[in-house]
Amino acid sequence: MCHGVLNIMIKGKQSDKDSNFQLKLNAEVVTKKEDSGAPKKPCAKDKGGDKDKKAELKLLGAKAVERKDYAAALKFYSEAIKVDPEDATLYSNRSLCHLKSGQAHDALADAIACVNVQPDWAKGYYRKGAALMSLKECKEACDAFLAGGKLNPASVEIHDAFWEAIEAMKKQHSDRQSAGPV
Repeated sequence: MCHGVLNIMIKGKQSDKDSNFQLKLNAEVVTKKEDSGAPKKPCAKDKGGDKDKKAELKLLGAKAVERKDYAAALKFYSEAIKVDPEDATLYSNRSLCHLKSGQAHDALADAIACVNVQPDWAKGYYRKGAALMSLKECKEACDAFLAGGKLNPASVEIHDAFWEAIEAMKKQHSDRQSAGPV
């Protein structure tokens, strides 16, 4: 196997605990093989193997998201990012999983990484805005949604999120005004 390509198989009826254990076990085997100190031989299939590995991990992540198993999805997307750290969709997907898991700061970090990798993709700005909304940073969220809206003016999702952020910002301002000086 070239550079220890990780093969992950999840059977339909296998529990998530068993799946996570198998993923961890496979990752340990790969790590031990790679860390054995033996010189690595170049492999003509590495590019294709990495592409296949990333595609498999991405698919497993998507299936975990469908099951709302965000912890498993986070693991799959994190492994896929190790294979290809220049794939903005992986950061976007992992950002969503962090957000759904209540980890807004991590969601924001991944959204920022997504925007850095692919600054012309509106979805990255949408993810950034969603994370900022979760952090109650409404003005910054408006800015992110506005940037995404400029890249994709037809996106109803971004348009609606922008106006939600505006309304939340108005509410924050109103709440501060009614609270009076501190």
